[in-house]
Amino acid sequence: MSTSSSSKLQTTDGKLAGGLQQGQANLPALMILGKTYTAADAVVVLQQRIAKRLASTSARAAWQAAMTAEAEETANTKAFVAALVQQIRVWFANAPDSLAAYGLLPKKKSGRSPVTKVLATAKGLQTRKLRHTMGKVQKEGIKGVIPATISIQAPAGSTQVETAPVVAAGSAVSASNGASPQLSAGPAVSASNGASPQAPAANGSAPHTPNGTP
Repeated sequence: MSTSSSSKLQTTDGKLAGGLQQGQANLPALMILGKTYTAADAVVVLQQRIAKRLASTSARAAWQAAMTAEAEETANTKAFVAALVQQIRVWFANAPDSLAAYGLLPKKKSGRSPVTKVLATAKGLQTRKLRHTMGKVQKEGIKGVIPATISIQAPAGSTQVETAPVVAAGSAVSASNGASPQLSAGPAVSASNGASPQAPAANGSAPHTPNGTP
């Protein structure tokens, strides 16, 4: 039962008992659960409930205090007990039977010698180096770089390839009268029907083809 519920019951029982005590001289006998009670008898029942509840509350408070004291004592003596156990292990390191008398078991021995452990560590570091294994911080320091020139392979069977304007390195960007900046670009190159792509002539005339056709 929670503390709040117990407190409410104490209040309720106390008021019932007090009311019965004040009016018991004028109250008739009470028929409760097939048994006859006087007002004084009912007061006794209520007082017993109150007394047991008070005892329970006191016991609960004492238990809580005892638990708190136990936890504090365990924490304050933890280092002492650990050192004591370590000392006993040193005394009887080679005597398992003696350790058993103290409720202790011998420590498990490692299957690897110190030399083996050192060699294993060195091998692991060398393996990480050869495999280029990197940690989180090292990986964050690596970023991709876009190359200056990007080549795109035309798919097989395509009939025409158009190249987008390419801005040469160092090309000037000009703008006048509030117009959008214009980028200088090379001429578009196209090819169809398997013919070699031709660039337009400097005077704007049609490009020359090997078979003389326009």
